[in-house]
Amino acid sequence: MTGEKGMGLENINQLLNDQELRTKLDTLVNGQINLGNKQKIAGELQEQFDHMRKLVNVLKETVTFFVFDSDNRVIFPENEANNQPINALINTLEPFSNIIHNVMENGEWNGTIQYADSKENENWYEANIQQFSKSDHKPGLFFMSLMEMAADSDDYQRTLQLVESNHKKMLKEIMNLVFKLKMVDGEPAITFMEGKLAQKLHISQNINSVLGNIDKKVYLLMKKKIKNAFQGEEQVFQFYFKGVYLNTMLSPLYEDGVVTEVVGTAMDISLYEYSQQQIEYLATHDALTDLPNRHKLMQDMELFVHRDQAKQPKAVIFCDLDRLKSINDTIGQVAGDQVVSLIANRIQAFTPDNSYLYRLGGDEFVLVIDQSVEDVNNLSEQVLQKIRQPIVIANHDFYMTATIGISYTYEPANKAEEYINRASIAVHYGKVHGGNQVYEYNKRMSQTYNELLLLESDIRKAFKLNEFKLAYQPKVDVQTNSIVGVEALIRWEHGKKGKIPPSTFIPIAEEIGMIHAIGEWVLYEACRQFMRWKEAGAKPVIIAVNVSAIELQQADFLSKVKKIIRETGMDPNYLEIEITENSVMQNTNECIKTMKELRKMGISLSIDDFGTGYSSMGYLQKFPINYLKIDQSFIKELFTETGSAEIIKAMIQLGHTFGLKVVAEGVEGENILSFIRDEECDYYQGYFYSKPLDANQIGKKLKTVH
Repeated sequence: MTGEKGMGLENINQLLNDQELRTKLDTLVNGQINLGNKQKIAGELQEQFDHMRKLVNVLKETVTFFVFDSDNRVIFPENEANNQPINALINTLEPFSNIIHNVMENGEWNGTIQYADSKENENWYEANIQQFSKSDHKPGLFFMSLMEMAADSDDYQRTLQLVESNHKKMLKEIMNLVFKLKMVDGEPAITFMEGKLAQKLHISQNINSVLGNIDKKVYLLMKKKIKNAFQGEEQVFQFYFKGVYLNTMLSPLYEDGVVTEVVGTAMDISLYEYSQQQIEYLATHDALTDLPNRHKLMQDMELFVHRDQAKQPKAVIFCDLDRLKSINDTIGQVAGDQVVSLIANRIQAFTPDNSYLYRLGGDEFVLVIDQSVEDVNNLSEQVLQKIRQPIVIANHDFYMTATIGISYTYEPANKAEEYINRASIAVHYGKVHGGNQVYEYNKRMSQTYNELLLLESDIRKAFKLNEFKLAYQPKVDVQTNSIVGVEALIRWEHGKKGKIPPSTFIPIAEEIGMIHAIGEWVLYEACRQFMRWKEAGAKPVIIAVNVSAIELQQADFLSKVKKIIRETGMDPNYLEIEITENSVMQNTNECIKTMKELRKMGISLSIDDFGTGYSSMGYLQKFPINYLKIDQSFIKELFTETGSAEIIKAMIQLGHTFGLKVVAEGVEGENILSFIRDEECDYYQGYFYSKPLDANQIGKKLKTVH
């Protein structure tokens, strides 16, 4: 963007100091004159500015000038700079507001300004700013003239030295590390380095000393990243150096289309890394026994099956303690925890090498062993015998028993977790047959589960016959206990089998391809119900709808949402879409794109069942979400499972760190509500406030608070 160029500062100042021009400008801006005279004076001024423009065109291009008003908006010249803030076009060595104050106090200001010409070349200029056409009642105008400084002039050199000095002072004070790399004799060399992080880590500008203090793996990573940067690729990577986790970014600098240097920044992310490690450990380990937990087992089973299956199949031993609840009820939760810890130690004593023991929670353990063990059944019997040995706690002598179910990974399965389910089915089969024994899974035990497949045709009929209904679970403000939203929950009353829970029929609907139609109906009905409440005069609150992973990843999902909003008249700002943590981890990049488009529409997003999936903090940062919903399994175990409180605290803090509102699911008691209130959780859902209600009941509640 450019001003008008052409005449020297003296010529310009003479034109502006011309008394006739000043008088006309004062009259035009401040005078009480009629429209005809204003037009006449404006015409005369235009002629005078035209005259100035002609002078500009015939003189050497040495001066740039602007006219701007008291709001710092450019009013002359009439090019791309017009109506833009003058201080956005230039750089000054002092605040621009100070410069204008100086002009108004002293009549003018002289100094140095950096300005980019029409070719985007940034140069330093001698500047003069004057004020003219001002009064007590009208805003004034300012004139700024710029003359480019000669590169070999003393003033120019002093200005560069001052800028460089200020720049270095600023870089020394920043918390991060800033550096530049250049290729010297085919090897990268550090040519510049500043920042407090460099001082903290005692990093010198000798790149070999830096590379010499890291392990081979990180050394190879850095060499690769630096090479890629000099090939024109921006790089972002993390590594561990001198006890600090660093997040490093490299950006290539070009000259005539060739990368000549690489500028880099490094930031200490140790606090975030340690926090993530702690959260991951709490989420994957049992606080009572320090054993890996259910979430870790699910992750590991994928590796066991898909990585190790060919060379070494596994046996899954599911151990469920009998009558642990009676111990808790008789001598207390503390004693029950002691029993669990003792049993864990007993099972661990029988765990062979290259085997893995997990605590699923409560009274359940899973042992995954290589099938090279000569007799899996015999090992399981030994575990049971060890568990049966007498236990003395709190001066009480008693005996524990357990039931064990076994499945084998050499048998085909659709998912890794199915092997755990099979072993669990064997346990439940054993319990109804007396327990305290070892049972190997067989298909007959799954007969009860196979009966669920008969629901397939029933689901299709239910959809055609409108048997599905929606209930609405209130979302409540933790501090005020007022409803701030509702979650739409699908319900099915089967004509013969009665109420069938969503956990039973939704997975089947996904398998048979009915989830798309059902999901679309739920969204339609929720939006229609919102409009009904609104028309009835109820208080408008956000209505949340659950979306499955399959729906979210459909190519036409966005167009369906837009169509539903358009046809129902739904305000998208009152619509929330809930996505489970694992849904977005199945096809992360595409899911993030879809989520961003939903946010652009004004729709809120939440991660549902948080803590049960596998998302990292790095991915959580990328998700464009508004809410984090803590899975009810953590909430319900708050006062029954050691470590649950710390996990919940960590989740709330994590959500707030990322600027998210946190919702606790499954709140069923005053003690739980009090806990999450103390931890500054934002909202909650659960039976403590209300069970899911039908549309009419919710409508009445919303009217009472309107």
